[in-house]
Amino acid sequence: SHIARQTLGFYRDNSGPILIHVEDLVGDVVNLYQRKLSYKSLDLKIEVSHDLTISGLAGEMRQVLSNLLANAIDASREAGHIRIRARRVYDWKTRQHGIRITVADTGSGMPPEVGKRLFTPFFTTKADVGTGLGLWVTKGMVEKAKGRIRFHSREGVGTVFSMVFPSKGNHAKAA
Repeated sequence: SHIARQTLGFYRDNSGPILIHVEDLVGDVVNLYQRKLSYKSLDLKIEVSHDLTISGLAGEMRQVLSNLLANAIDASREAGHIRIRARRVYDWKTRQHGIRITVADTGSGMPPEVGKRLFTPFFTTKADVGTGLGLWVTKGMVEKAKGRIRFHSREGVGTVFSMVFPSKGNHAKAA
């Protein structure tokens, strides 16, 4: 119910897309999860340049990153590692410069059969606590911001979620 209420609030946001500084976005979301990170003794590494911006609804982009970070924390074992990284890229699929934001964990990973259903509404791996809406909603919000999301996961190794958004601003250093 929490995800549904929060998501409805973001979708009801009547403001238009704004430029969002990725460094601020990551900082805001990480601050919300400091207690959970320290409770599990997780090592969080953040690699975000200060000059990256994307366009979108601020609340929705916070929800996207929040969902991915919460899932990484849930999947991680005590004293595991989580990495959030953002950098300039050239998106060969769209032939445009973009910003890639990744959230990687050294958690339990997922078998291929789970990965095939990951963005399906009401599909969950969290049994009693999951709604199966988080990643479905996340994918919708990323696409609404003209971005793409994908993932790679290996059981026992971890999972990496990667999002590419059109970049706003200086494209001089596309990686």
